[in-house]
Amino acid sequence: SATASWLSTSSDKQGGPLTVSYYAASDLIDALSAAPINAGSYVAVATYLPDTNHTGKSNSAAFTINNPAPTLTSISPTSAPAGSPNTTITLNGTNFIRGSTANFNGTPIGTTFVSAIQLTAIIPAGDLTTAGSPLITVVTAGPGGGTSGSQTFTVQSLEFGTAPAPYPTLLAN
Repeated sequence: SATASWLSTSSDKQGGPLTVSYYAASDLIDALSAAPINAGSYVAVATYLPDTNHTGKSNSAAFTINNPAPTLTSISPTSAPAGSPNTTITLNGTNFIRGSTANFNGTPIGTTFVSAIQLTAIIPAGDLTTAGSPLITVVTAGPGGGTSGSQTFTVQSLEFGTAPAPYPTLLAN
């Protein structure tokens, strides 16, 4: 029979008991669920009971839990006319976490976490004044994390119609 406990090196988590299973003479398997743990460094301390006095304790082992790298598979809408007001877009992908941020041409924009596969973000009107093809990415901070591949958002130029042909003028003789 064995028990283990963990201690977080980040200030928002406290250590607690883990459920462990004996795997081999030198290994234990733990059931450290991801639910209560944020990315950061952690130290695990396994305690074992090698004798009837229950005095044995193993060395601690440090490990880091990394944020996943985000992927961006689509955005909607994919365009807006130049001169548009603030525009909300939906970003679809994988491995989004609370704290993942949408970037518009490399600049962070207001982002809301919806789920691990969806974010929403607001492109400010000031970024929609000139026609072009800015890139949208998702950034997740470390440890781990990273920047997703990009999707293109098109800021469309305003198409002004051509002037109508002038009415014919009748000349009197």
